[in-house]
Amino acid sequence: MKIALFGATGAVGGYFLNKALAAGHEVTALVRSPEKLVAQPNLRAVKGDVTDTSDVQSVINQTDVVVSCLGNVKG
Repeated sequence: MKIALFGATGAVGGYFLNKALAAGHEVTALVRSPEKLVAQPNLRAVKGDVTDTSDVQSVINQTDVVVSCLGNVKG
């Protein structure tokens, strides 16, 4: 399954990411800091902002499911 994931660098998102990859899914993660993710097969990290509709749209195209593990942003 092709999964679009938001919040992949957080605790819950990281857990979900590892489980999804271990199950053989292809994950595209929209993240502010791609360097926080370890390169893995079936993982595509896309630098972007979840509040930018064009960034979100570029990630969700050609996916089967969207998963949001977003939390509160400090500030």
